[in-house]
Amino acid sequence: MDLSRFSLDELENLLKILPEEIRRRESEDDEAELRKRRVFMGFQELAAKQGIDLSKL
Repeated sequence: MDLSRFSLDELENLLKILPEEIRRRESEDDEAELRKRRVFMGFQELAAKQGIDLSKL
């Protein structure tokens, strides 16, 4: 990213807001990963009821 087009005030503002934005996006990534795991665990449970072990796939 070319930062030369930003003014000093704009760069200072970015410095203030970026840490929180990074934390927010990391949190979203973590939540998405948890949702994926829950869905997969649900599939495992359904498969187990049908006598299929997904861990062997």
